[in-house]
Amino acid sequence: MWRIAIIDDDRQVLAGMRNIIPWGELNAVYAGEAEDGKQGLELVRQANPDIVITDIYMPVMNGLEMLEALRQSGCTSRFVILSGYSDFEYARQALRLEVTDYLTKPVSIATIRNVLRKVIRSLEEEAAERQEQHELMEQVSQFRPYLEKECLKSLVTGSYDPRLERMRESGEIRLPEREFVVLAVEIAGSPRLIEPGRSDTHLFRFAVANIMEELLQARWPEAAVLELYYRYLAVLLPIPEHRPATDEQVNELCRMLTDEIRHYLQLSIRIGIGERQRGPRQIVLSTEQAFQALTDASGSLAGDGNIRRLPVIPGARMAGGRIRRVPFYQEVAESIRLLQEERTIRRIRAFVGEWTKDGGVFPEDVRRIAAELWTIFAYAVHEEGYSLEDLFADDAVQQELSRLQSPADLSQWFEEKTRSICRRLQRNGDNLRHRQAVDYMIEYIHAHYAEDIRLSDLADQVHLSRNYLSTLFRNATGETFQDYLTRVRMEKAKRFILEGKHLIYEVAEKVGYRNVPYFSTLFKKHTGMNPTDLLKGPIDAAADGRRKSEQFGT
Repeated sequence: MWRIAIIDDDRQVLAGMRNIIPWGELNAVYAGEAEDGKQGLELVRQANPDIVITDIYMPVMNGLEMLEALRQSGCTSRFVILSGYSDFEYARQALRLEVTDYLTKPVSIATIRNVLRKVIRSLEEEAAERQEQHELMEQVSQFRPYLEKECLKSLVTGSYDPRLERMRESGEIRLPEREFVVLAVEIAGSPRLIEPGRSDTHLFRFAVANIMEELLQARWPEAAVLELYYRYLAVLLPIPEHRPATDEQVNELCRMLTDEIRHYLQLSIRIGIGERQRGPRQIVLSTEQAFQALTDASGSLAGDGNIRRLPVIPGARMAGGRIRRVPFYQEVAESIRLLQEERTIRRIRAFVGEWTKDGGVFPEDVRRIAAELWTIFAYAVHEEGYSLEDLFADDAVQQELSRLQSPADLSQWFEEKTRSICRRLQRNGDNLRHRQAVDYMIEYIHAHYAEDIRLSDLADQVHLSRNYLSTLFRNATGETFQDYLTRVRMEKAKRFILEGKHLIYEVAEKVGYRNVPYFSTLFKKHTGMNPTDLLKGPIDAAADGRRKSEQFGT
């Protein structure tokens, strides 16, 4: 309801105004009246009306003096002046004091009503804008952790995101000028990863990221775990200024991560350790070194081939010179996955152009990066349910790769393969919009598993019917939307239970279940155990293996 106050030294005017204002039509209520400026001052301060209709010439304090005092105290009410004086000086002062309208007596009933309608319409628009701004701020607050993680991801991969760049420049996301180390993490080959379904690829990466986040929370709380593409993740380790970490401490952290992932998930991971770099802008250098270390077996730490550092050799250089492979691979993986033919080719050409500027490119560098890029192609296409081996004979591809001599050869070869991949897969009837809809659903589930997620709501967001979207999801992932959501929730529930910090009903709520018995039933169905059994102590390896096999459907 909008509150309207009336201030005038003429009682007939006060009574008349009360009668002619269409209170119900305007959704307004009477906020009070006063007969002079001093009384009006107190009335406005106490009642805080939205609109004030006031005369100018009144005893004790005139209307403009009252208005000036109110403005100085921060009053934001809308003022409509109704005066018998049309003096220009009065109008000038009223304009300076941000009066909404200035009417001279006598004034018609229709004019009063039209002015009030206009003022209230303006107030409604402002209220709607404030509400929209409030909701936007709530959304920003809700998604801030996601934005912060995306910002870190852009720094780690060296990719440019204008939105995140503005957040960094404005100070909304701050990273100090200290040293950072990047760990490149690869989920290594395993019987559990032989031809996994597309949803399993996401789930494996999600599960590894979850466990690593929880382990790092105790050992290195400022660390950030970032999912990249297919089997790859990155860990950003800020080095505390007051307690600099040694290389051996970083090595020990990596050993702990590989051991725990093997224990909890029966998966092997490989970790490449980048060199220390100072400042956010140099983080990508550590990333490049970390990923190159993954492919360089000569850098394996003593006694553990799964943890690698680049060997320090005076005068040695990175393969490919100063080019940035990680952001390139990240962008190409995304574009070829979406079958964006021209975007993929443009990015390859740009990469080769940058590479050529470095000079001194050796054929072995060309073949090495070509092999890495072809692997990225294979991974990205595999996530869409296809195999490059179905399109190209592997022996022929390897022979062609071995004959590449220069960056120009690499560019031409990949352009031909990109056009062939995109056109042949698109001829298979693959619908890009539908793939993007399923991608959105999978990402949404992983980000909002604790909320009340409904397929119908997601269908509205991607503008597809509920039944059709359900079919698309099942065809793409091999399981129903609800089954996939439940699997993600159960995986996270296990992590919470193993932490030992939460009661079972708290765990249930954290993963989206209010009904604890129902949660327990689902948990046992998917893990083979009751939630309370998981708290009792170590589980024998055989039972653990059976349970995890059930969970991942292997």
